Amino acid sequence: MSLNKNIQAVAFQKQQQAENYLSQGKLEAAYAICQNILTESPNFAPAHNTQGKVLQAMGKIESAIASYYQAIKLNPQEIETYQKLGDLLVEQKLLKQAIICYKTAIKFHSKESFFHHKLGLVLMQLQNWDEAVDNFCSAIKLNPNFSWSYNKLGEAFIKLKQWNKAIIAYRHFIEINPNLYISYKNLGDALIQLSKWDEAIAAYQRAIEINPNFYSAHHNLGEALIQLEKWSEAVAVYQFAITHKSQHNFYQKLGYVLKQLSRLDEAANIYQKAIQIKPDNFWNYEALLQIYMLQNQWSEASVCLKKSLEINTNYQDFGIKLGYAKEKVVALTYDDGPNQLYTHQILNVLDSCQVKATFFFIGKYIEKYPELVKLTLVRGHELANHSYSHRNMAVESPELIKSEIEKTDLLLRQLYVTNTIRFRPPYGRQSPELIELILQMQKQLIMWNVDSEDYLQKHSAESIANKVINHVRNGSIILLHDKSYKTVKATEIIIKNLKNKGYSFKTVSDILT
Repeated sequence: MSLNKNIQAVAFQKQQQAENYLSQGKLEAAYAICQNILTESPNFAPAHNTQGKVLQAMGKIESAIASYYQAIKLNPQEIETYQKLGDLLVEQKLLKQAIICYKTAIKFHSKESFFHHKLGLVLMQLQNWDEAVDNFCSAIKLNPNFSWSYNKLGEAFIKLKQWNKAIIAYRHFIEINPNLYISYKNLGDALIQLSKWDEAIAAYQRAIEINPNFYSAHHNLGEALIQLEKWSEAVAVYQFAITHKSQHNFYQKLGYVLKQLSRLDEAANIYQKAIQIKPDNFWNYEALLQIYMLQNQWSEASVCLKKSLEINTNYQDFGIKLGYAKEKVVALTYDDGPNQLYTHQILNVLDSCQVKATFFFIGKYIEKYPELVKLTLVRGHELANHSYSHRNMAVESPELIKSEIEKTDLLLRQLYVTNTIRFRPPYGRQSPELIELILQMQKQLIMWNVDSEDYLQKHSAESIANKVINHVRNGSIILLHDKSYKTVKATEIIIKNLKNKGYSFKTVSDILT
C-alpha cells in the first residue's frame, strides 16, 4: 500500500536522521530510528536500505542481507541497495547470490558500467573467464575511461591464454593510468608468452622505475634477460634484488646465471646462501653438484649428492647437461660407436664442415675397430667412455660398473687418448650407487640438454635435425648416435642451420672450459 505524502515526508526525514547517526557511528540510535519508521511505514524502502547498512556495521550480516533484499523488493530501481548487497554477498563468499544481484541490477540499470565491472569480478572468482570478459567489455563500452575494467579484462584474457588481447587491454589501462607499476609487470608477463622479450624487458624496467621495491618485476626481468642470454645484465638485476631483499629464488637464479658465465666460485657461494635460506630445496644441491664436478671437487660433490638424495630419493638425472653460455657454441656428442659404417660417414661430414665433436665409445667396439678409434682421434675429435658392454648401469653392482668403466678407460689410453676421459652411462640411466661411484672415481658425468631422439624409428633425418635446431641454446650438449644414416644426414642439416644462426661447435671438454 502506497504511503501518503505526509507520512512519506516524515519517514524520509527520520531516515535521513538514521543515516546521520550511522555516519557518526551511533549504530543503536540509527537502528532504533529505522525500527520506528518500519513500524509505522513497513513498505518504506529507503528505511530497509538504511537498516541494512546499520545491521552490516553491527556485524549482523544475515539480517543486513535480509533488509537489503526487502529494500530491493519494494524498490527494484534503487542503485545503492544493489551496490551494498552485491558487495556484502561477495564479502561473505556468496558468489552465486552476488551474480544474481548484479544481473538484476543490470536489468534495471543496463547503462551503469559499475554493475558490469562488479559482475565481471565475481565471475572471475568462479573462473568463468569468457563471461567475465563479456562483462568487462560491456563496462568499458559504457565507461571507456575506467581503467580498472581494462586491467581486469587483461587478467581474464591471460587466464584464457589470449595473449594479444591481454596486451591490448593492459596497454589501454596504461594509457589511462600510466603510473601503476603492477600494470607494467602484467603487460610484461603477457609479452613473455609471445616471446616478445625486448618489449617485456622494457615493461618490467618501467615497473621497477616506478617502484624499485617491486621484486616480482625484478624476478621476471631477470627471466627475460636469461631468455635473451643477456647474462651480465641478469646478474646486475639479481644482485640488486638480493641487496634489498634476501629471497631464496633470487639467490637461486643468480647462481644459475653465474654458472652460465663460468664464474663457478661465485655461483657456488650464491647457491650456498640459497641453501641457508631454504635448506630443503633439492635443486640447489643438484646445481652445486654440477659445479663441483666441473671443478673436480669430488668430496664436496659427494656431500651434495648425499644431501640431494635425502630430499629426492628418486631423482635419476644428475650430471653435467650444459656447457657455459658465454657465447653461441654447442657440442655435438655421439653415443654407441664406433660403428664401422656410420662413424666413418659422420667423420666425413664433420671434416667437410670443419666441426669437432665428442664420441662416447663402447669398449667392446673399441676392441673391434681400433683403427676407426684412432682415425676419430687423429681427426681432432674428443673420445669419451660409454661403458664396455652397454649394459643398464642403473641395475648393476658397483663392482661391475667400476670394471666396465676402467676397462674402457684402459682401451682408450692404449690408443693414445691423453685428455680427461669423461663418462656417460648407457641409455642415460642412473642410480644413486652409480653416481656415488662416479664421484669416487673422480669422473665427470656428462649428460645432455637436447635429445635428438635419432634412436626412434618414427623420425626422419629432417625431424631429427629440427628437434635439435628448435631446442638448442648457448652451451647445449646435443645427444646423437653414430649408428644410422638418418643421423649422418641430420648432422649435415644441424650444422648448416646452426652455423647460419651464428653458432659454432666445440667438443665437450672445450665447451666446459
